[in-house]
Amino acid sequence: MLLDFFVLNTKLSENGNKVRATINNSEFIITEWVPHLIKGLPMGEVTILLELIDKEGNVIEGPFNKVTRTVMLKK
Repeated sequence: MLLDFFVLNTKLSENGNKVRATINNSEFIITEWVPHLIKGLPMGEVTILLELIDKEGNVIEGPFNKVTRTVMLKK
């Protein structure tokens, strides 16, 4: 599955703002704004939560900074 998103008014970096992606309850930190290929997902329902966080890991306030999507993977 390809994960892609759009970031406005900030840059992602190791030492700055990041995106926390929670995929089926597993957390990943994204420090680069590029599409990410997600491998090894189980068939069935997959839930992805994206949150824009600051360098300390706190969610940055805003109306679009927390987004959840659920998809169904089938063969």
